[in-house]
Amino acid sequence: MMDEFYKGAELGLKVSDQRARHTNLAERASQTNRGLDIREKQMNADLSRLNLLNRKLDYEITQQENDDNEQTLQLDLLKGYKDQLAVTANDTTNFPELPMPPAGLHGAYSTDAIKSRENYIASRTESIEYKRHDAARKDEADLIDNFGLSADYKAAEPAAQQMMVQSAKENRVNDTAVRISREMGVDPFAARAKGINPSQYINFNGKLDENNFRAAIQPMSTHVLTNVTQHSSGATAKSYTTKSAISRKANTYTVQTALARGAKVKDEARKRRQTLTDSNEGYTPEQIDEIIRSEYPPDGVKRDANGNIVDVMYIGDKKINANREVVVFTGGDPSLSSSWKKIQ
Repeated sequence: MMDEFYKGAELGLKVSDQRARHTNLAERASQTNRGLDIREKQMNADLSRLNLLNRKLDYEITQQENDDNEQTLQLDLLKGYKDQLAVTANDTTNFPELPMPPAGLHGAYSTDAIKSRENYIASRTESIEYKRHDAARKDEADLIDNFGLSADYKAAEPAAQQMMVQSAKENRVNDTAVRISREMGVDPFAARAKGINPSQYINFNGKLDENNFRAAIQPMSTHVLTNVTQHSSGATAKSYTTKSAISRKANTYTVQTALARGAKVKDEARKRRQTLTDSNEGYTPEQIDEIIRSEYPPDGVKRDANGNIVDVMYIGDKKINANREVVVFTGGDPSLSSSWKKIQ
C-alpha cells in the first residue's frame, strides 16, 4: 500500500517537474522572441540613420559641387566683364560709354564689377582729352535738342555738315542774345538797328560772348545789374532791376525819412511849447512862437511877390498837388516840384 503511495507521489512529482520545464521553455522562447524584435528594431534604426547620413553626405557633396560651379561661372563673368571694361575704357578716340555689369553677377562679384566701373569713370573724368570730348558731345546734343541741328547731320557731305552746325550755333547765339536783352530791358530789334549784332560777339566756342554783349547793350538798358551769383558748377547768374524800380525805391526811402524826421521835430516842438506854456516866466503866445521858430527853424519858406513870408515848411509836411496826389516836402525850395515827393 505504501509502495503504491510512493509511486503515485513520485509520478506526481515527475508530472509537476515536466510542467515546470515546459513553463521555463515557454518563457525562454518568449524572451528570445522579444530579444529578436529589439535587435530587429535596432537594426532598422541603424539602417535609417545610415540612410540619413548618406543623404546628407550626398547633399553636401552636390551643394559643394554646385557652389564651385557657381563661383566658376561668377569668376568667368567677372573676368569677361573686366576685360571688356578695360578695352572700352582705353578707347580714347571716341570714348564710348562704359558697359554696365552683366545681370548674372551678384553678391561680392557684382560689387567688384561696379567698383571697377566707378574707378574707370573717375580715371576718365580726370583726363583732359575726355573732358574735351564730353564737352563736344554735350554741345552737339544741345544743338540737336534745342537749336535745329538735324540728328543725322553727319550723314551729309562735310561741307553741308559744317553749314548745318554753323546755322544751329547762330540760332543759339541769337536765342541767348534775345534772352539777355530781355533781362536788361532792351529791345533786341532796337539793338540790331543800332548795329549791335549778336554775330559780332561769338567766342571761340561758337557761343555768345555774354559779357561783351551785355556791355554793348548796357547804354540802352532800362535795368541795372544788382546781383551776381557764382554757382558751384561755374555758371554765373546775374540779376537786374529796372531803373524806375530803383528810383521808386530811393524815392520811397526819401519820403519815409522825411516823414520820420518831420514827426520827430513836431513832437519835440510840441513838448517844448508845453514846457514854455507851463513855466512861471509868463511868456505870451507870440513870445512862445518866436522861441519855437528860433529853436526849430523851418526847412523852407513860401514868399509872396513882394518877398514876404506867407508860409513855412518843415521836412515831412504833406499836401495835395494839382494832380490830386499826396506829396511830402523833402527839403529845398517849396515852390519847386522837385522838393515834393509823391507817397508811393
